[in-house]
Amino acid sequence: MPQPDWNALADQHERDSKRGKWRLLAAVGGAFVLGTVTGGVAVKAVDGGPSAAVAVASGRASGSPTALASPSSSPPSPVVTRLDDAAGSVPLSVGSGAKVTDVQGARALQLTGTADAFAAGPNALVDTKGSFTVSAWVLNQDFSDTRAAVTQGDHDYYAFDLGREFRAGKFSWMFKVQSPTNKPGNPSQPLYARAAAAPGAAWTLLTGTYDAKSRNISLYVDGRLAQTTRTNGVWPYAGALQVGRVRYKSSWTDDWIGAIRDVRVWPVALSPAQVAATAKAPGVPAPAHAWLVS
Repeated sequence: MPQPDWNALADQHERDSKRGKWRLLAAVGGAFVLGTVTGGVAVKAVDGGPSAAVAVASGRASGSPTALASPSSSPPSPVVTRLDDAAGSVPLSVGSGAKVTDVQGARALQLTGTADAFAAGPNALVDTKGSFTVSAWVLNQDFSDTRAAVTQGDHDYYAFDLGREFRAGKFSWMFKVQSPTNKPGNPSQPLYARAAAAPGAAWTLLTGTYDAKSRNISLYVDGRLAQTTRTNGVWPYAGALQVGRVRYKSSWTDDWIGAIRDVRVWPVALSPAQVAATAKAPGVPAPAHAWLVS
């Protein structure tokens, strides 16, 4: 029986092995080029099992996998340019520096103390010749100056100002009005009702009332009466309702830093019992105007 040609068999085996290596290199190289050029997903199957698949997503020529880009952040909230009146029909316009957003769990007007951070009505919404009440929840985040929360007037002076005062190194909540005088060239002077302001930044309900019959102004803090002051009435300075600023000597000043919400106006002087009730159930009794109602 003839013997196999062992040398020929060895040569054939070596040629087959080389052809197998070239086919493997060509397949790997093609997969790499595909992943690099298209930036898509290149999958290399080694043994056909699930654990043998490697996916690479990349737009760069790289020999190692790169992490997927993180999801983009949510789009910003729409810019609010007016505050609708929840009780009446008079909206307030919003300055470009003010923003309606969530502040410590409440929807509020966020103010930065700049000249364009405010909200304003189209005209006077409080008749200062008669009795009235104005209230707002305020969050003060500045401890260096006097700040105005809700005022009225846009010509020479304010008619009333509800806010926070800084005097002689101390802070106090305040409600003040321009009251008539008999002094030539000085038709009015400010008269105050004050209450000590607690340190720190926390939501506080301020309420100011004017009783045209008694000519008294009163300040309430979180529904409790703080002080009552006798006046000569309220000087009827003209101008629109303002949130976050006050008119003084024909200029805007005392811009609020922090946030304001639940601004309400009544055409009567609420009693102490009524003010206490509004602290627990806002809108009782119903106001004539209300903005940023929670």
